[in-house]
Amino acid sequence: GSNWNGTVPSCLVAPSGAELQVILSGSQTATFVQPGDPVLVTCQASSGNPVPQVEIYIGEEYVTNSSSFSFEASVEDNGKEIKCVTHNKVGRSEATHSLKVLQATIFGPLQAAPGE
Repeated sequence: GSNWNGTVPSCLVAPSGAELQVILSGSQTATFVQPGDPVLVTCQASSGNPVPQVEIYIGEEYVTNSSSFSFEASVEDNGKEIKCVTHNKVGRSEATHSLKVLQATIFGPLQAAPGE
């Protein structure tokens, strides 16, 4: 038409490349963690318009809509999937990481006598 309503056209783009990081002790990527270790999860989208919303899940449980979340690993977390979901009105993107919490079982006497 010959009339301009003054709005700026905008291209809508689905989120692409959800980026999930699971970090242990500040900078080390967490492949394996021990019970009690502090774990930082970060989630972000590499692109999208409008700006994608972020959600973090641990297992099936929704945790936050913030781009980061910290928790202390426990034996119950072993094998749980951490999921980063980014979405906007055009689409969604996901990234996952399986958490491995090390466990050790020690057999034998609780105390040793001198020389044992």
